[in-house]
Amino acid sequence: MAGLATMQLITKFNTLIAFCALYSLSSSILAYSGEWTSDRTGTDLFYTFSTNFLIAWWVKDDMSQKRFYGPYEFPAFVFFGRPVVFPYYLIKTRGGKGILNTAGFFTLIMAPYLLAAIIYFVYWEM
Repeated sequence: MAGLATMQLITKFNTLIAFCALYSLSSSILAYSGEWTSDRTGTDLFYTFSTNFLIAWWVKDDMSQKRFYGPYEFPAFVFFGRPVVFPYYLIKTRGGKGILNTAGFFTLIMAPYLLAAIIYFVYWEM
């Protein structure tokens, strides 16, 4: 049973990676075409909502595997307060390795913005 739970967590993490890669691709195409700085609030809000949802979904399943007994609505706390609550959860359940996990998740989530900014400034500003 533990093997199945681990596979489900890996699948959810792969979903997050695929979603970030797809958003990176679309942001890069917009940056290359020069449209990266135009009004993108809807796209950015969708990306933020989706990443928060996928991380909260992952935490909900990971809580039982790591035997973390938080409040019933802890995944909702992760969804709404991800910058504070999610690093707390990772550090609490994984110790020192949680700091590296937090940095990895932060890098994964920020990668589309950084990639698009680099492409935009290299192609359009130089």
